[in-house]
Amino acid sequence: MPPHRFIFRTDSAQWIGITHIMRCITLADSLRAAGNEIHFICRQHEGNSYELISNKGYPVHLLPGSPLIDINDPSNHQLWLGTTQEQDAKETLE
Repeated sequence: MPPHRFIFRTDSAQWIGITHIMRCITLADSLRAAGNEIHFICRQHEGNSYELISNKGYPVHLLPGSPLIDINDPSNHQLWLGTTQEQDAKETLE
């Protein structure tokens, strides 16, 4: 079977943490060991951990950050994402 391309869309920041990124890297390591191509897409939030991903040898494609973040309301995903889900999906596809 030919290798596949896997793309992880994940973020980290001072207010988000890196637990999800660490789980994605673990999965990416297994997929890469099986001969697959791996890419990460991350938003450039303040305090992000994209260098951790890059240091593991994965290409990281960065989306622009945004000043809309409100760390006092973690339930409002649009604010800590820094954009709408629709805009995030559009930028990710591009």
